[in-house]
Amino acid sequence: MMTVSSLFKDTEKFKNIIEIFAVKGYHPATMDEIARATGVAKGTLYYHYKNKEDLYYSVIEYGVHILERSVRQALQNQTDPALKLKELIREVLNFFDLYSNIAFIFLRELYGNNIRRDVLSGLVQRIIQIIGEILAEGKEQGIFTVKDVDTCATAVFGAVSATAIRSINKHGRVRSVQVQSHIENLVFNGLLAE
Repeated sequence: MMTVSSLFKDTEKFKNIIEIFAVKGYHPATMDEIARATGVAKGTLYYHYKNKEDLYYSVIEYGVHILERSVRQALQNQTDPALKLKELIREVLNFFDLYSNIAFIFLRELYGNNIRRDVLSGLVQRIIQIIGEILAEGKEQGIFTVKDVDTCATAVFGAVSATAIRSINKHGRVRSVQVQSHIENLVFNGLLAE
């Protein structure tokens, strides 16, 4: 279960923890560095988290929690599936723009050789499920022509997150408006010329 300590409620402290894990990697990062970066005593870290692994996976889980909460808030007043999908794309891009270092942690954990990749896969599945719900709703209304909702939802999330990561690498940030326009064009219009 996620531990939401005061470290996570302070956005800057949360970002500092993410940065240490993203830049250094899990194994080289130390609890001493994290304590210094957050301005708390090392004992405080161990009060909230039993070890570095517990802190690391709590950071990832809280990141997904932030993303899921912002997506659900953005969608709550939308009824049109196409507009819902556009809002979701925008929210995911904004999340990766605000928490760019967590994008690298997600990528490392999902596609690395880490034995705990199942943890992140399960968390990310919550976002893919929201996309799937939108696609299924749009399919039912005749708005989307989707053959396999789960595969398509995974592809949409993959396109958004991979494009965000590439934009961060290339430009230092996501550049949400431009990236969103390109992803929406791909998702809604496809690749083939008419």
